[in-house]
Amino acid sequence: MTSAVLNLVNRVRLPLRGLLTAGSAAGGGLLLVLGSVLPWVAGPDAGAVTYGAVETATEGSALGSRAGLSGGDAFVTLLAGLVALVVAGWYGLGRARRWQQVTVAGAGLLALAWAVLNHAEIGDVAGPDGDRLDIGPGVGVYVALFGALLVLVAAGTAPRDVEHDLRVLARRAERLAQRGLGFEAIEKQQQLLRRARRRPGWQDPRLTFEALFLARLYLAVGHVDRAVQLVHDVMGDAQRRFADDEEGLAAATAEASDLIGEANAQLAAVQQFAHQQYGYPPPR
Repeated sequence: MTSAVLNLVNRVRLPLRGLLTAGSAAGGGLLLVLGSVLPWVAGPDAGAVTYGAVETATEGSALGSRAGLSGGDAFVTLLAGLVALVVAGWYGLGRARRWQQVTVAGAGLLALAWAVLNHAEIGDVAGPDGDRLDIGPGVGVYVALFGALLVLVAAGTAPRDVEHDLRVLARRAERLAQRGLGFEAIEKQQQLLRRARRRPGWQDPRLTFEALFLARLYLAVGHVDRAVQLVHDVMGDAQRRFADDEEGLAAATAEASDLIGEANAQLAAVQQFAHQQYGYPPPR
Protein backbone atom coordinates (compact mmCIF):
# COMPACT_ATOMS: atom_id res chain seq x y z
CA MET A 1 0.00 0.00 0.00
CA THR A 2 1.35 3.45 -0.93
CA SER A 3 1.90 5.75 2.02
CA ALA A 4 -0.04 8.97 2.43
CA VAL A 5 3.19 10.96 1.99
CA LEU A 6 3.91 9.31 -1.37
CA ASN A 7 0.34 9.88 -2.47
CA LEU A 8 0.71 13.56 -1.64
CA VAL A 9 4.04 13.79 -3.50
CA ASN A 10 2.53 12.12 -6.55
CA ARG A 11 -0.32 14.61 -6.56
CA VAL A 12 1.84 17.74 -6.29
CA ARG A 13 4.79 16.60 -8.42
CA LEU A 14 3.26 17.58 -11.75
CA PRO A 15 1.97 21.00 -10.60
CA LEU A 16 5.37 21.86 -9.06
CA ARG A 17 7.16 20.89 -12.24
CA GLY A 18 4.62 22.89 -14.20
CA LEU A 19 5.27 25.98 -12.11
CA LEU A 20 9.04 25.53 -12.46
CA THR A 21 8.69 25.18 -16.21
CA ALA A 22 6.37 28.18 -16.47
CA GLY A 23 8.75 30.31 -14.40
CA SER A 24 11.80 29.27 -16.40
CA ALA A 25 10.07 29.78 -19.74
CA ALA A 26 8.66 33.15 -18.69
CA GLY A 27 11.97 34.34 -17.24
CA GLY A 28 13.91 33.14 -20.26
CA GLY A 29 11.39 34.67 -22.64
CA LEU A 30 11.55 38.04 -20.90
CA LEU A 31 15.36 37.98 -20.97
CA LEU A 32 15.31 37.14 -24.68
CA VAL A 33 12.99 40.06 -25.39
CA LEU A 34 15.07 42.38 -23.22
CA GLY A 35 18.34 41.17 -24.70
CA SER A 36 16.98 41.68 -28.19
CA VAL A 37 16.34 45.37 -27.66
CA LEU A 38 19.56 46.04 -25.71
CA PRO A 39 22.77 46.88 -27.63
CA TRP A 40 24.50 43.89 -29.19
CA VAL A 41 27.64 45.82 -30.11
CA ALA A 42 29.93 47.57 -27.63
CA GLY A 43 33.37 49.15 -27.76
CA PRO A 44 35.03 52.40 -28.84
CA ASP A 45 33.97 51.97 -32.48
CA ALA A 46 30.41 50.83 -31.79
CA GLY A 47 29.01 53.99 -33.34
CA ALA A 48 30.89 53.36 -36.58
CA VAL A 49 29.33 49.96 -37.23
CA THR A 50 27.50 49.74 -40.53
CA TYR A 51 24.74 47.20 -40.95
CA GLY A 52 24.02 45.41 -44.19
CA ALA A 53 26.33 46.05 -47.16
CA VAL A 54 29.47 48.10 -46.52
CA GLU A 55 31.60 49.86 -49.15
CA THR A 56 35.25 49.74 -48.03
CA ALA A 57 38.25 51.50 -49.50
CA THR A 58 40.28 48.33 -49.89
CA GLU A 59 37.83 45.46 -50.30
CA GLY A 60 34.98 47.13 -52.14
CA SER A 61 31.55 45.87 -51.15
CA ALA A 62 31.55 43.82 -47.94
CA LEU A 63 28.99 42.52 -45.51
CA GLY A 64 28.46 44.63 -42.45
CA SER A 65 27.23 43.53 -39.05
CA ARG A 66 24.06 41.51 -38.60
CA ALA A 67 24.00 42.05 -34.84
CA GLY A 68 21.06 43.44 -32.93
CA LEU A 69 17.78 44.73 -34.26
CA SER A 70 19.58 46.95 -36.75
CA GLY A 71 21.34 43.96 -38.28
CA GLY A 72 18.27 41.75 -38.09
CA ASP A 73 19.56 38.85 -35.98
CA ALA A 74 17.87 40.10 -32.83
CA PHE A 75 14.50 39.66 -34.47
CA VAL A 76 15.12 35.91 -34.26
CA THR A 77 15.77 36.01 -30.51
CA LEU A 78 12.87 38.43 -30.07
CA LEU A 79 10.51 35.99 -31.77
CA ALA A 80 11.91 33.09 -29.74
CA GLY A 81 11.31 35.07 -26.54
CA LEU A 82 7.70 35.80 -27.47
CA VAL A 83 7.11 32.11 -28.26
CA ALA A 84 8.58 31.14 -24.89
CA LEU A 85 6.27 33.60 -23.13
CA VAL A 86 3.21 32.16 -24.85
CA VAL A 87 4.18 28.60 -23.90
CA ALA A 88 4.92 29.74 -20.35
CA GLY A 89 1.35 30.98 -20.13
CA TRP A 90 0.05 27.53 -21.11
CA TYR A 91 2.17 25.87 -18.44
CA GLY A 92 1.03 28.47 -15.93
CA LEU A 93 -2.56 27.44 -16.64
CA GLY A 94 -1.69 23.84 -15.83
CA ARG A 95 -1.63 22.69 -19.45
CA ALA A 96 1.09 20.17 -20.35
CA ARG A 97 1.29 18.84 -23.88
CA ARG A 98 4.12 17.37 -25.91
CA TRP A 99 3.97 20.19 -28.49
CA GLN A 100 4.64 22.74 -25.76
CA GLN A 101 7.89 21.05 -24.77
CA VAL A 102 8.99 20.71 -28.40
CA THR A 103 8.12 24.34 -29.10
CA VAL A 104 9.96 25.79 -26.12
CA ALA A 105 12.98 23.57 -26.82
CA GLY A 106 13.08 24.74 -30.43
CA ALA A 107 12.79 28.39 -29.39
CA GLY A 108 15.61 27.99 -26.88
CA LEU A 109 17.94 26.22 -29.31
CA LEU A 110 17.29 28.75 -32.06
CA ALA A 111 17.91 31.71 -29.77
CA LEU A 112 21.03 30.11 -28.33
CA ALA A 113 22.45 29.42 -31.79
CA TRP A 114 21.86 32.99 -32.94
CA ALA A 115 23.32 34.52 -29.78
CA VAL A 116 26.42 32.29 -29.87
CA LEU A 117 26.97 33.04 -33.57
CA ASN A 118 26.74 36.77 -33.00
CA HIS A 119 29.02 36.58 -29.97
CA ALA A 120 31.67 34.95 -32.15
CA GLU A 121 31.31 37.25 -35.16
CA ILE A 122 30.59 40.70 -33.76
CA GLY A 123 34.28 41.64 -33.53
CA ASP A 124 34.96 40.58 -37.12
CA VAL A 125 33.48 43.63 -38.85
CA ALA A 126 35.36 46.05 -41.09
CA GLY A 127 34.85 49.77 -41.09
CA PRO A 128 34.70 52.10 -44.11
CA ASP A 129 38.51 52.24 -44.27
CA GLY A 130 38.81 48.46 -44.40
CA ASP A 131 40.30 48.07 -40.92
CA ARG A 132 38.64 45.94 -38.26
CA LEU A 133 36.60 47.98 -35.87
CA ASP A 134 37.39 47.94 -32.17
CA ILE A 135 34.11 46.42 -31.06
CA GLY A 136 32.87 43.44 -29.08
CA PRO A 137 29.64 41.81 -27.89
CA GLY A 138 27.33 44.14 -26.05
CA VAL A 139 25.20 43.45 -23.01
CA GLY A 140 22.24 42.43 -25.14
CA VAL A 141 24.06 39.36 -26.46
CA TYR A 142 24.85 38.13 -22.94
CA VAL A 143 21.31 38.74 -21.73
CA ALA A 144 19.97 36.83 -24.75
CA LEU A 145 22.40 33.98 -24.13
CA PHE A 146 21.27 33.63 -20.53
CA GLY A 147 17.63 33.87 -21.58
CA ALA A 148 18.10 31.10 -24.17
CA LEU A 149 19.70 28.84 -21.56
CA LEU A 150 16.83 29.49 -19.18
CA VAL A 151 14.31 28.59 -21.89
CA LEU A 152 16.19 25.32 -22.46
CA VAL A 153 15.97 24.64 -18.72
CA ALA A 154 12.21 25.03 -19.07
CA ALA A 155 12.22 22.48 -21.88
CA GLY A 156 14.19 20.06 -19.73
CA THR A 157 11.87 20.35 -16.73
CA ALA A 158 8.65 20.40 -18.75
CA PRO A 159 6.04 17.99 -17.32
CA ARG A 160 4.05 15.70 -19.53
CA ASP A 161 0.36 15.03 -19.41
CA VAL A 162 0.68 11.28 -18.96
CA GLU A 163 -3.00 10.57 -19.38
CA HIS A 164 -3.07 12.62 -22.56
CA ASP A 165 -0.18 10.58 -23.97
CA LEU A 166 -2.00 7.38 -23.06
CA ARG A 167 -5.17 8.58 -24.75
CA VAL A 168 -3.20 9.36 -27.90
CA LEU A 169 -1.75 5.84 -27.93
CA ALA A 170 -5.18 4.33 -27.33
CA ARG A 171 -6.67 6.26 -30.25
CA ARG A 172 -3.80 5.22 -32.50
CA ALA A 173 -4.23 1.57 -31.58
CA GLU A 174 -7.96 1.77 -32.22
CA ARG A 175 -7.52 3.46 -35.60
CA LEU A 176 -4.93 0.90 -36.67
CA ALA A 177 -7.25 -1.91 -35.66
CA GLN A 178 -10.11 -0.35 -37.64
CA ARG A 179 -7.86 -0.22 -40.70
CA GLY A 180 -7.08 -3.91 -40.34
CA LEU A 181 -3.49 -3.35 -39.22
CA GLY A 182 -3.69 -5.76 -36.31
CA PHE A 183 0.00 -6.20 -35.55
CA GLU A 184 0.65 -2.45 -35.63
CA ALA A 185 -2.33 -1.94 -33.33
CA ILE A 186 -0.95 -4.56 -30.94
CA GLU A 187 2.39 -2.75 -30.84
CA LYS A 188 0.73 0.54 -29.90
CA GLN A 189 -1.49 -1.09 -27.29
CA GLN A 190 1.48 -2.88 -25.74
CA GLN A 191 3.33 0.44 -25.64
CA LEU A 192 0.35 2.00 -23.88
CA LEU A 193 0.31 -0.69 -21.19
CA ARG A 194 4.08 -0.45 -20.65
CA ARG A 195 3.82 3.29 -20.12
CA ALA A 196 0.80 2.91 -17.84
CA ARG A 197 2.61 0.42 -15.62
CA ARG A 198 4.28 3.26 -13.71
CA ARG A 199 1.51 5.83 -13.94
CA PRO A 200 -1.39 5.53 -13.33
CA GLY A 201 -0.35 1.96 -12.43
CA TRP A 202 -2.02 -1.42 -12.73
CA GLN A 203 -4.31 -0.63 -9.82
CA ASP A 204 -6.25 1.73 -12.10
CA PRO A 205 -9.42 -0.11 -13.21
CA ARG A 206 -9.30 1.55 -16.63
CA LEU A 207 -6.22 -0.47 -17.51
CA THR A 208 -8.25 -3.64 -17.14
CA PHE A 209 -10.27 -2.64 -20.19
CA GLU A 210 -7.10 -1.61 -22.06
CA ALA A 211 -5.61 -5.05 -21.36
CA LEU A 212 -8.83 -6.73 -22.50
CA PHE A 213 -8.70 -4.67 -25.70
CA LEU A 214 -5.18 -6.00 -26.25
CA ALA A 215 -6.55 -9.52 -25.80
CA ARG A 216 -9.14 -8.78 -28.47
CA LEU A 217 -6.38 -7.59 -30.79
CA TYR A 218 -4.54 -10.85 -30.15
CA LEU A 219 -7.64 -12.77 -31.17
CA ALA A 220 -7.96 -10.67 -34.32
CA VAL A 221 -4.54 -11.82 -35.53
CA GLY A 222 -4.97 -15.42 -34.43
CA HIS A 223 -2.92 -15.39 -31.21
CA VAL A 224 -5.59 -17.26 -29.27
CA ASP A 225 -3.29 -18.64 -26.56
CA ARG A 226 -1.86 -15.19 -25.78
CA ALA A 227 -5.34 -13.70 -25.66
CA VAL A 228 -6.64 -16.33 -23.25
CA GLN A 229 -3.60 -16.05 -21.00
CA LEU A 230 -3.90 -12.25 -20.89
CA VAL A 231 -7.58 -12.44 -19.97
CA HIS A 232 -6.85 -14.85 -17.12
CA ASP A 233 -3.95 -12.68 -15.90
CA VAL A 234 -5.83 -9.41 -15.92
CA MET A 235 -9.00 -10.81 -14.37
CA GLY A 236 -7.11 -12.64 -11.64
CA ASP A 237 -7.15 -9.62 -9.31
CA ALA A 238 -10.04 -7.71 -10.90
CA GLN A 239 -12.07 -8.11 -7.72
CA ARG A 240 -9.54 -6.01 -5.83
CA ARG A 241 -9.18 -3.36 -8.54
CA PHE A 242 -12.95 -2.94 -8.85
CA ALA A 243 -13.61 -3.13 -5.12
CA ASP A 244 -15.59 0.13 -5.17
CA ASP A 245 -17.07 -0.23 -8.65
CA GLU A 246 -19.54 -3.07 -9.04
CA GLU A 247 -20.71 -1.87 -12.45
CA GLY A 248 -17.13 -1.69 -13.69
CA LEU A 249 -16.44 -5.21 -12.46
CA ALA A 250 -19.57 -6.50 -14.14
CA ALA A 251 -18.58 -4.82 -17.43
CA ALA A 252 -15.04 -6.21 -17.26
CA THR A 253 -16.31 -9.69 -16.43
CA ALA A 254 -18.75 -9.60 -19.33
CA GLU A 255 -15.99 -8.48 -21.70
CA ALA A 256 -13.67 -11.20 -20.44
CA SER A 257 -16.39 -13.84 -20.85
CA ASP A 258 -17.05 -12.67 -24.39
CA LEU A 259 -13.35 -12.90 -25.21
CA ILE A 260 -13.06 -16.41 -23.80
CA GLY A 261 -16.14 -17.44 -25.76
CA GLU A 262 -14.67 -16.02 -28.96
CA ALA A 263 -11.35 -17.75 -28.27
CA ASN A 264 -13.13 -21.09 -27.78
CA ALA A 265 -15.03 -20.53 -31.01
CA GLN A 266 -11.80 -19.89 -32.90
CA LEU A 267 -10.19 -23.01 -31.45
CA ALA A 268 -13.24 -25.08 -32.35
CA ALA A 269 -13.15 -23.74 -35.90
CA VAL A 270 -9.47 -24.63 -36.21
CA GLN A 271 -10.07 -28.13 -34.91
CA GLN A 272 -13.02 -28.62 -37.23
CA PHE A 273 -10.93 -27.50 -40.20
CA ALA A 274 -8.12 -29.86 -39.21
CA HIS A 275 -10.60 -32.73 -38.97
CA GLN A 276 -12.09 -31.98 -42.38
CA GLN A 277 -8.75 -31.59 -44.13
CA TYR A 278 -6.53 -34.09 -42.39
CA GLY A 279 -8.83 -36.42 -40.49
CA TYR A 280 -7.70 -35.22 -37.07
CA PRO A 281 -10.16 -35.84 -34.20
CA PRO A 282 -13.05 -33.40 -34.34
CA PRO A 283 -13.62 -30.97 -31.48
CA ARG A 284 -15.46 -32.30 -28.47
